[in-house]
Amino acid sequence: MDVSLVEPEAFEEIVANTKYPEVTVEAGELVEYQVTLGNFGDQNRLLFLSINPPANWKAVFKSGTLEITQLDLSPMSVDGAENLVIEVIPPSTMSLGTYSIPVQIQSETGLVLAELELKATIVGSFKLGLSASTLLTKAATGETASFTMNAVNIGYSTLNVVGLDIDVEEGWDVIFSPVQMDMIKPGEAVTFDVKINVPSDAVAGDYLVTLTASSDEIESSPVQVRITVSAPTSWGLWGFGIAAFIIIVLVLVFKKFKRR
Repeated sequence: MDVSLVEPEAFEEIVANTKYPEVTVEAGELVEYQVTLGNFGDQNRLLFLSINPPANWKAVFKSGTLEITQLDLSPMSVDGAENLVIEVIPPSTMSLGTYSIPVQIQSETGLVLAELELKATIVGSFKLGLSASTLLTKAATGETASFTMNAVNIGYSTLNVVGLDIDVEEGWDVIFSPVQMDMIKPGEAVTFDVKINVPSDAVAGDYLVTLTASSDEIESSPVQVRITVSAPTSWGLWGFGIAAFIIIVLVLVFKKFKRR
C-alpha cells in the first residue's frame, strides 16, 4: 500500500490552485488546466510535480512550451506566483464518463506539499465523413444520373439517424436508397445509392448538385457532384437527318444549275 507523507509546515507554505478543476472534453482531444503555485515560505523550494491520470492518458506539466517535472519555486515576496499548465489528452477510445486526475506537489524527500484533484468529463466525439463514387457523371434529358455516396463515422461515438441531404435543381426528382440508417457505430460506414431524374425539358449543360450527410448529432462537409446533361439521342438523329436532307437539296440544286 502506498502511503503519502505530508509535511505540515511545508504544506502551509506551498499552495496550488486552479480556477477550473473540472472540464469537459471529447475523447482524444487535448484539454488544459491552468495551475498557479505559490511559495509562502521565506526560502526557495525545489518541487517535484506528479500527475496520476487514468491508464493510457497523457498528462504533463508545462511552463510555457517546455514540459517539466520539477520546479525551483522562489518565495512569493521575491517573484510572486508561478503559472503552469497541465495538458491532458484522454485516449480516443475512452468511454464516456467523469475521471479523476490527482496531482501532487512533492518535496525532494517525497513529502506531499500540495495537492489538486482535477476532473475530466469525457463526452461524445462526433465526426461524419462523406465521399462520392464519382464527382462527374452524365445523363440525357429525361434520363437518370446514378452514383453512390459513402458516409463514414470517423468519430468515437455512435451517430444516430444518418441520412443524406441534397441541393439540386428545382423540378429534379431524387431517390436515396436506403433513405436513412438508424445508427452508424464508430469506424463503420454506409453506402447510399443516389438516383437523380433529369426532367425531359432540362436545358443541356453542366449542373452542380451538393450533397451532405447528417445525423442527429452532426453534419458532414458538403460534397459536389457535376452532372453533364445532354440532349437525348433521338434529337441527335433528327439533327443528322435534317443536315443530310439539306446537303442533298444543295447537291440537286447545284446539278440543276450546272446543266444550264
